[in-house]
Amino acid sequence: MIIRFFDQGDGNGAAAVDYLLAAEVRAYDDARRPIPDQTRHRAILPEVLGGDPERTRALIDACPRKWRYTSGVIAFAASDTPDETEQAEVRAGFEAAAFAGLAPDQRDILWVRHRHQGNVELHFLIPRTELHRGRAFNPAPPGAERYFNAFRDYWNARKGWADPADPARRRDLRPVVEQGERGAIRSAIHALMIERIEAGEIRDHAGILAALAGLGDAGLEIKPPRETRRKSARPKRPATRVTLRRIGSTDTRETYRLEDRIFHEDWTAEEYFSGKAARAAGECHKVAPPEHVEELRLKLEAAIARRAASNRARYGGRVRKSADAVEGARLTAAFMARNGAPQDPLVPAPILKLDDVPEVSPPETPEPRPELPWERAAPRQPVRRRKRPALLSRSPEPEEPLPDGRADPARKRAAALRREFADHVERRRRRHGAIGTLAQDCERRSGTLRELADLFGRGTVARLGRGAAAIAELAQKVVARLTGRPGPQGSPRRRGFSHW
Repeated sequence: MIIRFFDQGDGNGAAAVDYLLAAEVRAYDDARRPIPDQTRHRAILPEVLGGDPERTRALIDACPRKWRYTSGVIAFAASDTPDETEQAEVRAGFEAAAFAGLAPDQRDILWVRHRHQGNVELHFLIPRTELHRGRAFNPAPPGAERYFNAFRDYWNARKGWADPADPARRRDLRPVVEQGERGAIRSAIHALMIERIEAGEIRDHAGILAALAGLGDAGLEIKPPRETRRKSARPKRPATRVTLRRIGSTDTRETYRLEDRIFHEDWTAEEYFSGKAARAAGECHKVAPPEHVEELRLKLEAAIARRAASNRARYGGRVRKSADAVEGARLTAAFMARNGAPQDPLVPAPILKLDDVPEVSPPETPEPRPELPWERAAPRQPVRRRKRPALLSRSPEPEEPLPDGRADPARKRAAALRREFADHVERRRRRHGAIGTLAQDCERRSGTLRELADLFGRGTVARLGRGAAAIAELAQKVVARLTGRPGPQGSPRRRGFSHW
């Protein structure tokens, strides 16, 4: 059994759900390239094992973020034959691991089973939205591969299913996915390496490099690795690939990246022959010892506990009180106030029934106060408080019940999410209109300020000119008195400073 998460997640809900349930799908070639205008029919139609396709589609479409959903598959090998009970246990265990710390009504998942490929594949589709508050939720964040590998290893060891991490199942060579001349060259290189390994000429990575260096007659050479400019304190990791290229070529289209297991630096021929013998003996399916299964179980439970604590810290918060709880708190407070009981927050409130609470008369309407003079001159404007839209408000439209007659809360939340998104778009439109009005008002005010600045500048220049003329006239008078010459108005000539 393996667990794989797909790269898709930014499309609409209809495309994701329809692909899981469609009877006709796009056809692909051996290299996993889509064939134009060709489809293939699924011999065994998909089966919905859990969830509601319409609800999942609505939740994905109501998500306002870029990444709307996470999809993946739990695939079993063709030799594995899990029954219905085991498949249900795996699905329940996966939900416990993926949604650790979340309540059942905080998340949604759709399970669809595919069997047209000859094996059992449990496909899952998860809207990336926490349903209580509408916050973003990613069941497989970056770095989650190790977390889900612990889940995979536990179930494979417990049930004896085919384990991809088992050395006996490790592929020394990957299937060739290239076509034409490149595919033929890669197949010839693989065949040559396996032939020399079987003959005992290649025993380790050095033998692989020596064999590849002898391909010069075929026009290929080993591309030298890039030299690092600075030395790192970390130990060197083993190389996991060898790159060939055309002799004298620098074009990347003329290179061949060999990333199969036999081209790893730590590979040995003993690994190849031991895996071959294990596959021939059929040792790929074996139940692990009980102590090893228990060790994997404890490791998985510890990882789930850590994720549960993280999710509770992020999505827990304040619990929304139901209408019954609010009404019960109101009746309890009224009873305690009527009977004079101390309202100590540390003392638990008694459990009450509606018959125990007497009727509480409504408060008398107070007399209106006289209107103040300034309030008559300028009416008091009410304070506009911005309220957060209720994400989980009840939908006024009648909701379709589930097949068992129960109401479907997820559909109500999906409708609330759609209304919230429409209200958000309307608020943004009104806000943009208000910003445009403010911009026009600012432009008018800036024109008025420019006119005032112009008037102020002209007045300032005139005042400065008059002041400069007065200063010049005063300077002439001072010079005339000091030199005894007549001033600007023909004053008599005097000497000295005695007349001051």
